[in-house]
Amino acid sequence: MQRDMDLTSRERQRYSRHLLLPEVGEEGQRRLKSARVLCVGAGGLGSPAALYLAAAGIGTLGLVDFDVVDFSNLQRQIIHGTADVGRSKLDSARDRIAAINPEVDVETFEARFSAANLTARQLQGVLICPTLTSTGRTNTPGVCCDAQPPRCTAHPDPRRT
Repeated sequence: MQRDMDLTSRERQRYSRHLLLPEVGEEGQRRLKSARVLCVGAGGLGSPAALYLAAAGIGTLGLVDFDVVDFSNLQRQIIHGTADVGRSKLDSARDRIAAINPEVDVETFEARFSAANLTARQLQGVLICPTLTSTGRTNTPGVCCDAQPPRCTAHPDPRRT
């Protein structure tokens, strides 16, 4: 989707605090609006990442997940609520992001994260891989070597990758 990178009056109001910051300003907010981020996982680490990216005004937010919301995860997967138990994490996350910022384009990919199931278009932009699964951590370097997007990864033990 081609989007107009000029800020609307509504966006100027929404992001007024960003616009006052010399580190962001209008140019920075326009860059956020034009940015694409692919977030692997809508769980414990992907949830807050997706919420903050949406609130900040990222233009396109891709979400990769294959799981459903489980009651036992609600204490840490803050993008989901009790009413979402049993729903696809992608559907739940998309609805919550739309409630926070309907201007964000959300693209969902119901799959396990791997180079085989992601296209070059999906990897245009920044890749964040906050997944705690060994599969996600193992696949990230291969995917990134092939597509070469900037990336950010997370792991509970920074000595392990």
